[in-house]
Amino acid sequence: MSEQEEQLFVANRGSCLFDEDAIPGSAVSDLDTKLTARYIENRKSHSKALSNMDDKDILFRTGVTSRNGELTRAGVVALGIYPQQFMPNFSIKVSVQKKRGYAESVRAVNVNSIDGSIPMMIDECVKWVANNTDEFTINLPDGHVRNVREYPLAAIRELVSNSLIHRDLNPMSMFQNITLTIKDDHLIISNPGGLYGLTVKELGRTESKTRNSRLAEICQYVTDESGRNVIEKLGTGIPKVLEELRSLNMPPPQFIDGGVYFSVILKTAVKAVVDDERSMLFKMSNNSAKILAVLAKGALSKQEIVSETSLTPPQIRYAIDKMIKEGVVLKLGEGSSPATRYSLSRSKSK
Repeated sequence: MSEQEEQLFVANRGSCLFDEDAIPGSAVSDLDTKLTARYIENRKSHSKALSNMDDKDILFRTGVTSRNGELTRAGVVALGIYPQQFMPNFSIKVSVQKKRGYAESVRAVNVNSIDGSIPMMIDECVKWVANNTDEFTINLPDGHVRNVREYPLAAIRELVSNSLIHRDLNPMSMFQNITLTIKDDHLIISNPGGLYGLTVKELGRTESKTRNSRLAEICQYVTDESGRNVIEKLGTGIPKVLEELRSLNMPPPQFIDGGVYFSVILKTAVKAVVDDERSMLFKMSNNSAKILAVLAKGALSKQEIVSETSLTPPQIRYAIDKMIKEGVVLKLGEGSSPATRYSLSRSKSK
């Protein structure tokens, strides 16, 4: 570690209150009017104690402003018109660094810096990922068509939100940006500040602990123009990501805690879907083999094949239709009558 990294590492072992630091020269006039109005309304509706206070008192009592009326770091990044006026590196550096399809001299494409308040950065970052990744239409073995994005946007939203809420706000780390990089087969999100109060193994399995508790609390009451919360209850983000990835048969993200930084690596969904398709094909070929084995004994109806193989009717229907087209199985009868039987073709039975 460098001397600066050592200082950051030691600082992160104690209580972190950097999000409550006042920003000299800032004022309530630097807050986004609409964001702040929704925030105050939400705080009033969720607290009887705050419901009778005026707006100025609510902003102070909830940590958006300091006693002298200046904005806190938490207040400006959550609700500010342009937080980067005071914190230039509180932004997300995004880039595509794919090697396939580009000359060796190309280091990156579509490089950008996403800024604004936290709600704005989350939305803009998700849009950027959507615009710089592909959506694939894949034919599945069962004949259905499925649209799959390289990276599920719901998971991206949660991971970007986590990186903004949990990044280190220590002045010594404020020269660093959050980065989001799209590679050939994976995406990386990295933010200043390692895990705080828990280990990688505990992520998604235990109550969340946050470095920036004041910022996290404020953001629970911040909503975008559509009324969507910036974050839900603390500790729900990673479980949501894991659930989303499982639903797409994707591997869980890889988490890397570097002490003074934290990174998440997300594999592209395309490989997972292709592997899933191969698995389905293998299962279908096994089903066909089971059906051929029982038909070798003589012609059977679909119901008899169900009894002989323990396969489900849909599995049998798909496999038989495929084998009829290939000339392996003959259909003895018309339509889909229960009396219709199936047998091996002569060429197959020889």
